[in-house]
Amino acid sequence: MCESALTAGIDLAGAHPSVIGEPFTPARQAVIRSAGAEVVPRYGATECPSIGWGCLKPAGPDDSHQCHDLWVLTQPGRDGALRELPAGAVLLSSLRRETPLTLLNASVGDQADVLRHACGCPLERLGWTTRLRNLRSFEKLTAGGMTFCDADVIQALEQDLPRRFGGSPTDADGRPAGLPIESKWPVVS
Repeated sequence: MCESALTAGIDLAGAHPSVIGEPFTPARQAVIRSAGAEVVPRYGATECPSIGWGCLKPAGPDDSHQCHDLWVLTQPGRDGALRELPAGAVLLSSLRRETPLTLLNASVGDQADVLRHACGCPLERLGWTTRLRNLRSFEKLTAGGMTFCDADVIQALEQDLPRRFGGSPTDADGRPAGLPIESKWPVVS
């Protein structure tokens, strides 16, 4: 939406879109702001919508407040390695009957930095005092609205593409070291 507005010369000043579904990075924030809009990210998943809402006085692009009235959030810490989880993995337990699923320390494949210091925004005054930053998946890749399981990406990179185009999973550039680049595809410069 913001890229289309920029192309059309439309100023989105005063717009406050909410974004969800992909990691909210400084690059994504820059595109939205360049169109004149201010964005409020939202953190959620299909299994548990509304895990967090963007801080209204953020220290970073994805600075969010955890919705304490909906979810208990824990992290495995160093013990996570025993369960094949990173120390910063987000584990969620549902607090309300109305949630889509009843969860007890369930992982949705994400990790985050959990902070507990004041920001002074209205969401903190509502009681949402835990903040989440650097929200990223440790098991899936999401880009352009599409989510790919890490196992599928690894299979494509290490098996499917080398089988189709040659090379092996250990080649730095898809060809054995020292051999000239030969391709059935035309080189475009």
